[in-house]
Amino acid sequence: MKRKQKRLARLLVTAVLAALVWWAGDEWLVSKPVVERKPSTEADYSIDNFSATRLTKLGKPQHQLSASSYHFYSDNNTAQLIKPKLVQYDANQRATYTRADTGELNTSKKTLRMLGNVEVRKGRAKDRGPMQLETNELIIELK
Repeated sequence: MKRKQKRLARLLVTAVLAALVWWAGDEWLVSKPVVERKPSTEADYSIDNFSATRLTKLGKPQHQLSASSYHFYSDNNTAQLIKPKLVQYDANQRATYTRADTGELNTSKKTLRMLGNVEVRKGRAKDRGPMQLETNELIIELK
């Protein structure tokens, strides 16, 4: 009699495990292949004559980004900019001006990549003269 009970208990445990495996499916046994998603070719939204200003904790401008056209893609958290202009302010509110033909803003990394005819200008300070830089590409880390 005890043998029958042990055999019945084993059979019941096996049946319960089989039912759990069937119910859970085989996804936990076999991993699904990783499918790389191609970035969308259509922007989630676009803004003409875009302008945004980031302020410091004291309410003073930290930087201002503007563009004639702004196209945001949520699949990779980037925005494509046409004719971007960036004004950055230091602690004394002296401005550095940067402009380019195009730009790419990565909102998750907080970087701005300026491309084509990039020009950076900074006015004179009491301890140095004005500064001007021209290049084809510039990556700026936004604070």
